[in-house]
Amino acid sequence: MGFYSTNPVYGLAAMQGKILYTGGELVVQDVDLVQLSDGGGSLGNATDDRFANIYATTSFTANAAMAIGATVSTTKGLFLVNTTDAAIGAQQCSPSIVLGGETWDADGAVTKVQKWRFHHLGTQANDPVANLILGCDPGDATFDVFMTCAWDNVAGSITLGQDIDLLWTTDAVSDIGTVTANSPSGIYAGSNFTLSRAFALTNTVSTTKGLFLTSTTVATGGATIQHSPPIVLSGSTWDTDGSAKTTKWSFLSGGNSDTAPTAHLRFYGDNGDGTGANQIASLYWTGSQGGIILQHATSHLLWNTDNAGSIGAATANRPLDAHIARAWHIYGDSGGTANSLSLANSTTSPGAVTPTLGTNAPTVITVTTPNTWVKIYIGTSARYFPIWA
Repeated sequence: MGFYSTNPVYGLAAMQGKILYTGGELVVQDVDLVQLSDGGGSLGNATDDRFANIYATTSFTANAAMAIGATVSTTKGLFLVNTTDAAIGAQQCSPSIVLGGETWDADGAVTKVQKWRFHHLGTQANDPVANLILGCDPGDATFDVFMTCAWDNVAGSITLGQDIDLLWTTDAVSDIGTVTANSPSGIYAGSNFTLSRAFALTNTVSTTKGLFLTSTTVATGGATIQHSPPIVLSGSTWDTDGSAKTTKWSFLSGGNSDTAPTAHLRFYGDNGDGTGANQIASLYWTGSQGGIILQHATSHLLWNTDNAGSIGAATANRPLDAHIARAWHIYGDSGGTANSLSLANSTTSPGAVTPTLGTNAPTVITVTTPNTWVKIYIGTSARYFPIWA
């Protein structure tokens, strides 16, 4: 059946009636289908008398003073809804929004239809997860998942698909989060974090370019010193008792309260025995003096290769004093050659050095047995000194 007219048709609209077909088409040429009352009437109904498909060659436009305000409307908008109930193991996907265009494939010398698609598909759970899935068909008629937005009414996530990079149009301009707000709680990577660009830093440490882990909580007293977040390096080590242990090193900035606060770079070790991190050493700086402190009672300063390294150099970069609380051991090397403790300055040989004793004459001790210990009393305090041939 066909109905043709060169004039608008008003009769049925005025009676708020329906045009019913059991088949056939309503064909118009260069004619608009309009309502006498703006915003009145629908194409089909909510649950019956609906169109299977609606096609247009230019656009669909919803353009009116809808008075929606700043709250998302549940009745005004574009709604693509699947009302089929889900069942166990059978979730119901929403209809899709598909954006398609054609792109020339220079390699194959053909045009390819490329599409992006949005749809919703939930995840079955005690608290079901709502997933908004963005897929892409690059022209091979297969949609790959590009990104999934998930929400379970408590927490959400954005998951990028396989081999997806997060890039910025302009290099080194935008941020992830801000300095004091809208920052993520954690950033995780399965491979590496890389800072790589021409920074033009020269030989001056930058205060704006680098990796900055900063606690902005203000210290209010000696009991509330605020350490920086740590850098934690963790791995798995095999314990020969038959289990794998998670071992860690971490370091952070943490000061000591004082008239002139001391800045410490603290190092913590955790061998996975369950006792947690133990402070092993720290570097400190007072503003005028610095040093290295071995914090743990059983910490040692060792060299990787025996009988190879030195403390200081022969004529420069030497420590001022060496203070030993117990004993200084000097052993012969693996070839049996005796080593020695040399007392020298840069201008006089050891034999010409005369100690300043004041009025006290030196006490001479004769040792007939080499490679032994000598017990010497200084006042009432005993001191032990090793003697080697």
